[in-house]
Amino acid sequence: MAELGLELRGSNIVDQLVEKQLDLEKREAALKSKVEEVVALKARLDEAEAASTARIEAAEAEMHEKSATMDEEIKIVRRERLMERLKARLLAEAECKDMKLECKEVNATATEETQADLARMRAQTEAEVASISAALHIEEEKLGEAREQLEKDIVAAREHAARTAGRVELDVGGQRFVTSIETLTAGSQYFKSMFSGMWEASDSPIFIDRDPAMFALILKCLRCGCDETVVNELITCPLPLNEDYLKVSRRELFLEVEFFQLDSIAAVLSRYYKPPAAASG
Repeated sequence: MAELGLELRGSNIVDQLVEKQLDLEKREAALKSKVEEVVALKARLDEAEAASTARIEAAEAEMHEKSATMDEEIKIVRRERLMERLKARLLAEAECKDMKLECKEVNATATEETQADLARMRAQTEAEVASISAALHIEEEKLGEAREQLEKDIVAAREHAARTAGRVELDVGGQRFVTSIETLTAGSQYFKSMFSGMWEASDSPIFIDRDPAMFALILKCLRCGCDETVVNELITCPLPLNEDYLKVSRRELFLEVEFFQLDSIAAVLSRYYKPPAAASG
């Protein structure tokens, strides 16, 4: 009878161990499911970031709204991830507590080999929980980097929009010039008046009936911010040694400078060319 009692007791212990093994496998499957949920969440975050990046190419007015929408999405995702991480942590802690209690009960009757198996399973479970927590932390860092990149892209798009918004095309004496309103109005009262608010963008170039060769020199000065050194070099560039031709060229340039109301260039030009005095009555 004693031997039969021992066999029944040993059988019960084995059944208990089998049940614990099955329970551990179920929990392992649950942990794998959580990892898959994390991967799926990362995929959704990647899709949201890609969609936000594509929307940046829209008009500047939409950028503010979409940036706010993206911020809201990031907040929602962060809240969701925080809740998921908190749930996972709580579940892991609860499972660890249950496992500890179960291990204590089993250790009272189990052999040394069974105790080693349980310790190994416990360590594996804790390692998986730590791995999931580390993965969530990495994903949070990546999300922060993506947001910084998004903000940089928004700034770059705004700068590009600001640069291209003032693009203008001129037809000066039959020759086409492409520049910006900012360049033209930097030192010319003529263009400041032209673009003072009455001008509307058009696909057709603005026609100005002046000398294109002289305007090319003037435009170069404007692009350099009417820098005195650049203006000096343009005005004193080598010309044929014919004094009359030199006077004619300076006179023509002075007339163009007067027409476009370029005071800073006229001040430098006056050092090399004195316009004839007006005839007295």
